[in-house]
Amino acid sequence: WGRNQNGQLGLGSTEDSLVPQKIQAFQGISIKMVAAGAEHTAAVSEEGALYGWGWGRYGNLGLGDRNDRLVPEKVSTLNGEKMNMVACGWRHTISVSDTGRLYTYGWSKYGQLGHGDFEDHLVPHKVESLADSFIKQIAGGWRHTMALTSDGKLYGWGWNKV
Repeated sequence: WGRNQNGQLGLGSTEDSLVPQKIQAFQGISIKMVAAGAEHTAAVSEEGALYGWGWGRYGNLGLGDRNDRLVPEKVSTLNGEKMNMVACGWRHTISVSDTGRLYTYGWSKYGQLGHGDFEDHLVPHKVESLADSFIKQIAGGWRHTMALTSDGKLYGWGWNKV
């Protein structure tokens, strides 16, 4: 509930909601994790499917374009990997597969995607520099990203200004 200017509530409209409402698009689908960015939302189902909706201008929905979505839509470009967790930054999204691989997509003006460039990515891309690590926790900030590995190493990247 709350502001819904770009459809981030997943209700099929851009009308604000003052009370909690059930997301009808998930009828019959069990969701195990949800994350909210500035104006977009992402979720992972119990079956490992990844979904995105809301404001998509920077590809932060992972759906291959820059369009907004008013209802959750399944991300289909994951090479068969099942997702285990998801986090949102301001305009980017981070997900981890059940094998511990880290994926990021969306806005990368400050390098917060971790791909060694400043290019927006419209679909999830594996973070190659952490390909040999098993990621167990993630967090997205305004212009940065954090990841914790199974062996207790903490990584951060993106904007690092005070």
